[in-house]
Amino acid sequence: MQRTARLAIPEAVAEFSKALAKFIPNVEVKIDRPRDPSGEWWLDIAANDFRSTVAWRPSHGFGVFTRPPEFADRPDEVYQPPALAAKRLGQLHDHWRSSAETLPLWLNEIRQLRGTAQTSLAETMSKSQAAISQLERREDIRLSTLRRYVMAMGGRLEMRVVFDEFTASVDVTASDKPRDP
Repeated sequence: MQRTARLAIPEAVAEFSKALAKFIPNVEVKIDRPRDPSGEWWLDIAANDFRSTVAWRPSHGFGVFTRPPEFADRPDEVYQPPALAAKRLGQLHDHWRSSAETLPLWLNEIRQLRGTAQTSLAETMSKSQAAISQLERREDIRLSTLRRYVMAMGGRLEMRVVFDEFTASVDVTASDKPRDP
């Protein structure tokens, strides 16, 4: 019988676990190692009633599930730096403690993850800080406003449609010329 060597915990996974302990007190991280070193590592996160799952691959980063994963699901969010993934799990944990649910990112959480102050974002968007605060609390937001908000932090907006029969990306880039149907 041939024994296979147990894979050592990668530096990125160890860094994630260490950073996570700063954001979530008494957190437990159980690690499921892959057979293949380039395979997917699964991290089960637990702190009191809070539970989350993170998938990590060396070539992809940390995949965070904002809802319990089903078979063959892919992560809802992906983060490259371990500390950023840990910070996002901290946000999910805080939200769980206040409402017993985890939700996808909202504008203020995106800004916080980027480390951007409202005042700095307001200046970039030629708005007041109060206008940015109001925008972040809105339930209904124009697509063009959302695009400008994301671009002001150095990102780009992408959108997907999801049906039972298919999932596809939708082009939401600004264009002067309307498309023919």
